[in-house]
Amino acid sequence: ISFMNVMNIEYYIDTIYKKQKGEPISDQESQEIFDKVISALRIFKEGNTGYNILQSKYLSWEPIMGSWTTGGFFYKNFIGKKYELTLNEIKEFMGFWDSYNQIDLDKEKFLKVAVKRFNYAKEREKPEDRLIDFIISLEALFLKEEEKQELNYRLAIRMATFLGKDKEDKNKIFSDIRYAYDTRSKIIHGSSKIEDKNLN
Repeated sequence: ISFMNVMNIEYYIDTIYKKQKGEPISDQESQEIFDKVISALRIFKEGNTGYNILQSKYLSWEPIMGSWTTGGFFYKNFIGKKYELTLNEIKEFMGFWDSYNQIDLDKEKFLKVAVKRFNYAKEREKPEDRLIDFIISLEALFLKEEEKQELNYRLAIRMATFLGKDKEDKNKIFSDIRYAYDTRSKIIHGSSKIEDKNLN
């Protein structure tokens, strides 16, 4: 949302978390909670969503603490298709969230990299930057750290095998990933513009 529309926010996410008495409060913990929710929404379904403002407040009485808001003058623009969930999808998402919320990304390093880069891609304005982050995310998911040769082929064949529903679908995924990887390589080596096509 734009800075001028901050006070007219249409949607919000609300959650409660506990701290021990006397334990210092920071925005980091609440931000991590909301980041995980936004990541889950983005992974669950195509479309983009996010947040620009984070407000925290004490629910119990504290003599010198009230509420505080984290934001800034430079707000994120979320690129791509508008994010919407149907009533049936909300039920499906709750099941997905129960599973996703059990994952400790600090223990699963490859997933942490994949999710982080996926989120970066969702917030990039330039299509070439989005493509690079998407590819890094896929590499983290489908390639082992020690695999340095023929990354293009390895990534394409594994994604096609894992995601393809039939032979035709596998061939399309294989072709699309090889094209995306080739395009990513051109960007890395100096080509500055690509076609903004299916990068969301």
